[in-house]
Amino acid sequence: MDGEEIDLSQADIQSKAIIDATAVFGGIKIIVPSNWDLKIENNGVFGNVEDKRKFHTLNADPSKQLIIEGTAVFGGIEINNY
Repeated sequence: MDGEEIDLSQADIQSKAIIDATAVFGGIKIIVPSNWDLKIENNGVFGNVEDKRKFHTLNADPSKQLIIEGTAVFGGIEINNY
């Protein structure tokens, strides 16, 4: 029943990375660099996973792929960039 923020804006990956994010009665905000290729695989029960990135397909680098496996139960997961 709380929220978390994961800031990956200064991170770098060289290949595929996977985050398993589960929000139950709370929220998770994940901040990713705008050049990462992002794939969202989500399950929601009265919750959702939203991609709120402003620029998410313009300069996506296929070698930097992040897969977010998300589960939201009465909560939400938000992906953003700055």
